[in-house]
Amino acid sequence: MTLSTLCHAEKWAIIIGIRDYQNIRDLQYAEKDAEAIKEKLRAGGIKDDKIKFLINENATKNEITNAFLVWL
Repeated sequence: MTLSTLCHAEKWAIIIGIRDYQNIRDLQYAEKDAEAIKEKLRAGGIKDDKIKFLINENATKNEITNAFLVWL
């Protein structure tokens, strides 16, 4: 794959932000960080239908696996 091909390739993103964990300290800014990344990607021209946004209880093992194996 050449650099030219990469520059013109379709861009997709999977953003995962998980605040609450069982065995470690919660991540206070996970949601805000994920939201900020989504906004940067939008500003960079990536369309909403090319962004998979999984936050907290929606970021299950099944949803994350599905995002990588089916959605992409």
